Amino acid sequence: MKPKENKAGKSFTSYDNCETPPYALDPIDFLLGASFEYMHIWEPAMGRGRMVQAMLDRDWYVYGTNDNFFETNVPSGVDLVVTNPPYSIKYDWVKHCYDIKIPFALLMPVEMIATEKGAKLFANDDSLSIVYTYPRIDFFMPNLGWGGGGAQYPTAWYISGFRNLNPRYWFHLENKPPRKDHARLFGG
Repeated sequence: MKPKENKAGKSFTSYDNCETPPYALDPIDFLLGASFEYMHIWEPAMGRGRMVQAMLDRDWYVYGTNDNFFETNVPSGVDLVVTNPPYSIKYDWVKHCYDIKIPFALLMPVEMIATEKGAKLFANDDSLSIVYTYPRIDFFMPNLGWGGGGAQYPTAWYISGFRNLNPRYWFHLENKPPRKDHARLFGG
């Protein structure tokens, strides 16, 4: 579960307890995998460590923490933040990523880009790429566990700091956790 310490003083919600399945990394592995070979990744909302383990299984260099993201210094040598941030503070999380000037890949609700707050946050980012996932990711829910049928909201990877990406991609996730050869990429 994502700890309250990552919450920037806001109230705790059940959406912050959602854990990410390993296959949710497939879209960014597909697009950025070769880059990850030499990058050091920080997963600052590691919860029980499922994404950290999935990154290690892919031979990525990863440093996972559950400390207060807003009060923790970026670990030495880190090149990129990759996480599914607590959704109750998603806007604060994005702003802080920009403030600490580190590239990021954040798994967040699709509608963020269409909100006034989200549009203002992303307005000046000429490197922003959005990787939409379909079908919806089946997060581990505290009251349902795995197999809840997918999130009730569409999610996407918001990627900043990589200038060579197409700004929009659709990434199709098969109905089961996909392997790389199951992935189909659709131009946006």
